[in-house]
Amino acid sequence: MAHQYGSVEVITGSMFCGKTEELIRRLRRATIARQKVQVFKPIIDDRYAFAKVTSHSGTDFDALPIGSSGEILAHLEPGTTVVGIDEAQFFDETIVSVIEETGSSWHPRYCHRVGYGFSRRTFWLHARSYGKSGKG
Repeated sequence: MAHQYGSVEVITGSMFCGKTEELIRRLRRATIARQKVQVFKPIIDDRYAFAKVTSHSGTDFDALPIGSSGEILAHLEPGTTVVGIDEAQFFDETIVSVIEETGSSWHPRYCHRVGYGFSRRTFWLHARSYGKSGKG
């Protein structure tokens, strides 16, 4: 099935509310539906596993650790239909244009996770990316 346009799905919320668990759930469903999934995470996030997105409950999904948002476009493989990004707020501001490009052209779904800090202050990315998403 050929997709003509994509969408952006933002998973957001406070710390420890299940954002990563929800991201992994959506990625697994896409895999079950035989969609080609690629997942990226910031290289600085090595809390549980270096090459996996891992929730606090221990569920995980393979991911490619990258140093900058521009690397997402460089590492996208032909035929990828779902792109997942964990901890998107830790990337540089270029992530917004990467989200726009992949979400509007190649990929039918784009899941990434943004959140609030412990002080309930919104990360800079939240306001900019949520306004671009079709779903929250």
